[in-house]
Amino acid sequence: MELDRHAFGWGTAVNSEDLLKSPDHLKAVSDFFNVAVFENDLKIKRWQNKDTHKATIDAIDLLALYGVQTKGHVLMADFQYLPERVRNMEQSPQKVVNLMNQHLQSIVDATKGKISRWDVINILRHQRDLQRITGSNEILYNGFRILRDMDPAAERFINEYGIISKGGHDVLKQDWYYQFIQEVDAATGGLVDGIGMQCHIGSDLTAPTQVLAILDRFGSLGKKIAISEFTLDIDDPEVRYNYTRDFMIAAFSHPSVHDFLFWGYYEPNHPKAAILPKTGRQGNMSWPIFFSAGLWKTRIEAATDAGGRIQGRGSMVLSV
Repeated sequence: MELDRHAFGWGTAVNSEDLLKSPDHLKAVSDFFNVAVFENDLKIKRWQNKDTHKATIDAIDLLALYGVQTKGHVLMADFQYLPERVRNMEQSPQKVVNLMNQHLQSIVDATKGKISRWDVINILRHQRDLQRITGSNEILYNGFRILRDMDPAAERFINEYGIISKGGHDVLKQDWYYQFIQEVDAATGGLVDGIGMQCHIGSDLTAPTQVLAILDRFGSLGKKIAISEFTLDIDDPEVRYNYTRDFMIAAFSHPSVHDFLFWGYYEPNHPKAAILPKTGRQGNMSWPIFFSAGLWKTRIEAATDAGGRIQGRGSMVLSV
């Protein structure tokens, strides 16, 4: 028996316009990934424009038709990223709460049953305006509750940057994130399903051993972990290839990691995630390691049960 289809989430950031207007983009995403996350289409600024709703939903439905799950990004935006009419309500905390609740109910209602997992909250270490204006974290907790009540099948994630990147040395931020996840979980009755690690890697490369140590620590919380926005800001093609290979192997090997999402795939749009260059040939970042035949496959040898089934870690569907 050999793995036919991954349960592990191999993913990329996308936008609805490319998917709907370019067969080449749709083919690339559906051929090589099983999860897609929209860069901006599901953010509050974009969603406030009702004229964009149909295109976004059409793109989500098209991905599903090709067997690609959609990850929602992001339900709760920091105040500085909200529409101007909301920012003008800074002196009216209850209006901010009401409008945010209306947004959550609108977008979850429109996407119910179509989103596999949501980043409920995102990059909150240094962006705390919503909490400052409303006086507590309750506005954030309510996002988890609304999603649970309206679309309970959608997994609920927290997403943050700078936890694994920067050489993995920002212990203060790691400590804050570890504690904050527990605080949200306690306040919401255990509604945190997953932990997002953005992983925008710069020149201060984090050693794979340190990557694993950080994953071990956060894995102790008993949540799914997603490498949610992987990019690499290194020009040397050999370093890009070798480091991406080692990072991917480390993440894929860890039992708590369930997703590995590149923040893009098309070099002209995302040079820091250059899997596919403009020419359509293989990119210089990760293609050889990502698409190496058999490298990410699991082979299982065992006897079937009375129903002709075999269970084994590493595969979603096994072909005989």
